[in-house]
Amino acid sequence: PDEGQYVAAIQTELRGMNCYTGNVDGNWGPGSSSATGRYFSELGAAQREQTPGLALYREIATHPSVDCPAPVLTVRTEPTRRQ
Repeated sequence: PDEGQYVAAIQTELRGMNCYTGNVDGNWGPGSSSATGRYFSELGAAQREQTPGLALYREIATHPSVDCPAPVLTVRTEPTRRQ
């Protein structure tokens, strides 16, 4: 990808692996960062590159067989109070 398109390219790769569930918007935020963490966790490797750029894109694109599990939604319930 071109230099200005690294974030969108990373998001696209991660989305194809079910690691990123947000919109491919080219903006690096908490969702992109979390998706990258899920990717490396599923890969079973430590995340070396933190900055979205060519190095991170190459690291992710070289393992296209990674498939992140669907996120599990948890419901937080308030404990019942006895009166």
